[in-house]
Amino acid sequence: MHVSSDVYISADGSYVDESTYIWDNIYEGAHTRFAAMENFWDPIAGKWYPIFSSGIDYYFTYPLGGVEPRFEEIEYRIGKNLYQTPSVRIDSETSLTSSFNAGLDDASSFMIAIAGVVNSSERASLIRIGDSIGDSIEVSVDEYFYLRNQYGTAVLKPFIHPARMVPFYMVVINDPSRTELRVATGVSRIQRISIPNQSSTRSLNVFLGEDLENVKALSMNIFGVTLFPYAYGGAMTPDQIITAMASTHGSV
Repeated sequence: MHVSSDVYISADGSYVDESTYIWDNIYEGAHTRFAAMENFWDPIAGKWYPIFSSGIDYYFTYPLGGVEPRFEEIEYRIGKNLYQTPSVRIDSETSLTSSFNAGLDDASSFMIAIAGVVNSSERASLIRIGDSIGDSIEVSVDEYFYLRNQYGTAVLKPFIHPARMVPFYMVVINDPSRTELRVATGVSRIQRISIPNQSSTRSLNVFLGEDLENVKALSMNIFGVTLFPYAYGGAMTPDQIITAMASTHGSV
C-alpha cells in the first residue's frame, strides 16, 4: 500500500477548511447547476457546461468578440479557515449568457442562486434575466445591491461592503406576484428586498456581467450558478439554498 498526504501548516494557526466538495452538495429540486470546474469548460467552443441539467443544450457562453472568461483558483480566509476555491473570472469586456427557457414547467416562477466574490466598487450589472426593459430583472451592485424589474427598483444596503463579502451568496426569486433578492455572507444574517410583480411570463435568458446597454464593467469571481424551476413552492426555500452554498464555500 502506498499512502500520501498533503498537509498545510501555518504559523498563525489557520488551516484549510474541510468543507463539502463542490460536486457533493445537494440542491433538491434544482433544474440546472454550474460549478467552476475546468473539466466543465470547453475552451474551443467557449462554453461552460453544467454539472447536471434537466434541460437540453444548457450552458453558458461568452458573446462573439468578447473576452473569454478564465478559470482561476482564489484564496480567502474566514476566521481561521483558509479556503482555496476554483472560480470563473469575469472582468471588463467579459460576460456570460445562457437561455434557460426550454424544458422548464413554468418560466414565470423560478430561483437563480449565485455564489462568488465581487472585486469592483463601480456600479455594474451582476445578473440580468430577460432581454428588454419591459420584461427583465436585473441585479446591479456598487456599495449596495439594486434589484430592478419593470415595476420598480429596490435597494439593499448590506451589513458590509459587497467587495468585502467574501464570498457573497445571492438568490433571485421571481413569481407572478413579486420579485425578491436575498443576499448573505453566511446563514445568520440573510437580508432581503422585494418588488411587486404582475407578469405571468418571463424570458429566462440569463446574462452574467452585462446590462441592457451591453456595458461590462463588473469584476467578479463566480463559484457556482444554480437554477430552480419554481420559486416559493419548490423543494428548497431561498434560505436553505444559501445554507447549502455556505456549507461548501464558508460562512461568516
